[in-house]
Amino acid sequence: MDAWPTYIQNMAKNGTFGDQLTLQAAADLFNVEFNVISSLGPAATTVISPQNSVPISSFYIGHFAEGDGEHYVALQNDAMWQERMEERIRRMTRIRQQCDPREKLSDK
Repeated sequence: MDAWPTYIQNMAKNGTFGDQLTLQAAADLFNVEFNVISSLGPAATTVISPQNSVPISSFYIGHFAEGDGEHYVALQNDAMWQERMEERIRRMTRIRQQCDPREKLSDK
């Protein structure tokens, strides 16, 4: 079946929008978490996290659902909010490290 090679070729084209699969790949590659705020409301909000690690940072993006344009958009937050989120991630990483000493702290 040619579905995967066709998908890859289409995604490689300039101007092609990303999808949930590309968000998962970005989360894994950059070790970050995406909080996706949907135009369908709070019940449709999703979180895309790295599969094999604790994220080092968290980002919020908007998603216009099918019928609303099926498109992701950047959401900007203020520096204070970002700082609080990064501190929370560091704290959660420390807790995880205390529970499992094999986990390595990346930021002390």
